[in-house]
Amino acid sequence: MNRFRVHFLVFAVAMLMGLVTPGDAEYARHICPGMTNLETGITDSVPAYDAKARELVIVARNGDNEDTKTFDLSKFTVHNGPVTRWITEPKNSASCEIHNGIKLVGKRFECALPANSIQTFEVKNVNKP
Repeated sequence: MNRFRVHFLVFAVAMLMGLVTPGDAEYARHICPGMTNLETGITDSVPAYDAKARELVIVARNGDNEDTKTFDLSKFTVHNGPVTRWITEPKNSASCEIHNGIKLVGKRFECALPANSIQTFEVKNVNKP
């Protein structure tokens, strides 16, 4: 069993026990044991880096209003992605829908976040200096 499945099973049990909510699944689904949590000073985003997979994961939670966020990856060596995104809107019908098409422009990308949504971005081919 791979680390994702083990981690997700632990999360599923915690959810059944009422310790976490379905909205918290975005964090557990993409940020796994062995990844390095990164400090950004931004309270609505949680980034983590997987050195072995050369992957950066950013889980961003949005508040009551739609907002466009820009993610600056200038502290990393980025090789044109790709960037894959998942969206969950607990108050609407979207639940972990996968989307492609996020384009890196230099070492940045931006995305519109619907109100009350959680989006996860996985950026492949990233090296941390």
